[in-house]
Amino acid sequence: MKNLFKVTISIIQNTSKTLWVPHRIYKLLDNPNHIDFQVSINKITVTCCKGNDDNKIFIPKYIAQQMGLSDKLITNLIVHNNQIHLGPVIGVFVSNGRVRKAKKQHIHFRFIEMVKGNQEANAILYFFSVKDVDFKNQRIYGTHYNKNVKKFEEKSFPYPDILYDRGGGTLKSQKIISQRIRNELNKTAAPLKINSRYFFDKWDVYNHLVKDKEMSSYSPKSILYNSQNDLIDIFKLNSTIYIKSCYGNNSNGIARVTRAENSSSIFRKLYDRLISKKFSNSNFELMYSNNKILTKYFYSFDQLINELNRLFQNSKAILQEEIDVIKVDGCNIDLRTEVQRNSEGKIELGPYMVRKGNKANHVTSTRSGGLVYSFDDFFRNKLNYSDKTIAQIKERISKFLLKSFNAIESIYGPFGEIGIDFAIDNNLNIWFIECNAKPGKDTIYLVCDNNTIYRSFSNPLNYGKYLWKTNI
Repeated sequence: MKNLFKVTISIIQNTSKTLWVPHRIYKLLDNPNHIDFQVSINKITVTCCKGNDDNKIFIPKYIAQQMGLSDKLITNLIVHNNQIHLGPVIGVFVSNGRVRKAKKQHIHFRFIEMVKGNQEANAILYFFSVKDVDFKNQRIYGTHYNKNVKKFEEKSFPYPDILYDRGGGTLKSQKIISQRIRNELNKTAAPLKINSRYFFDKWDVYNHLVKDKEMSSYSPKSILYNSQNDLIDIFKLNSTIYIKSCYGNNSNGIARVTRAENSSSIFRKLYDRLISKKFSNSNFELMYSNNKILTKYFYSFDQLINELNRLFQNSKAILQEEIDVIKVDGCNIDLRTEVQRNSEGKIELGPYMVRKGNKANHVTSTRSGGLVYSFDDFFRNKLNYSDKTIAQIKERISKFLLKSFNAIESIYGPFGEIGIDFAIDNNLNIWFIECNAKPGKDTIYLVCDNNTIYRSFSNPLNYGKYLWKTNI
């Protein structure tokens, strides 16, 4: 039987291999003179004595340094098979830029909120990037919050028990080393993962979901973009289409192409003949998002194809028909929520956040000027829906989200959290847009109350703790 306790680390100046543990822990040890003391993959054999404080474990400084422990750190202790485990050690893999700024105390809100969220999980939490791994010594120079001095500092840590992969090293120049880091961690420490993967291939997700009986009705028609003939095929369904990079995020790598309505007959002829030159009199508007919004106009199909080939060169992309989404003031509306697992491994649905784009943009992200609303506020005050109708829609959304989450887990494995983007059309049908393995939480942070924000950041860490204690 595993026994879990919350303890405070007290570092002492001592060179022995002796720990002083609370009496409630000491009495659970079968042989206190020969105890394996373990933090992640680091293990040392020690002698345990009864301490004089029922909430503190006293550890010699040299052992604490080896284990990556700090004085006054509050964490979890498990006694199992005459072994003492401290943890979990949770390593959050993020971009080098975020870590660099944290060391200069220019802290991103996700770091701050994750530290707050860890007050419940009490994990040994650190952030690291592609530049922080010491392969030779199997250490990570992680950045953590030192509450004793109230700032973020770098410190040597063991490899993590739990990997919270937020997609560190996504730049082209860093992808090789980031994958090497993942391979090294899997080989040496075999960390449990909060999410089974850190990214989704939009085409792979669509291919699976469209074959799922419960999910196919939520999936808008999509085609893998291999040639101009695919573009012709999707245009037969709709005069406005979206082109999406299969690996893009934060609304980057998304294009919208609108074809002038008076060219539809020409398109039909072209489709029959499969000769793109016949589009010479057609008009197209292209909007593309890649950190900024680009708008261009073309007067021939060939010009459009050349531009799309340039924008999506060496990039796997899908073509998707436009959904007749709800609009307000001529602006597109879509929704985002998080589906998470909690400290008991059970599924929780986050708030349904409504995003309103603006007329100048084809995407709704806050980075492109989109506005965010809570679900009830938007549907009641912007759309004038009754409370009864709102409750009915929310019930349908909750069923859709649970189906989506379960379908994705059945394909890729377990997840502690997934961000799901979806839309509602003018007939109140729900449409699956995409899923995100590392949700940014910007919408929740902008609109929600402190308790909701805390829950969003604490759930993944509590789930990591749940994985740790159930797998020791």
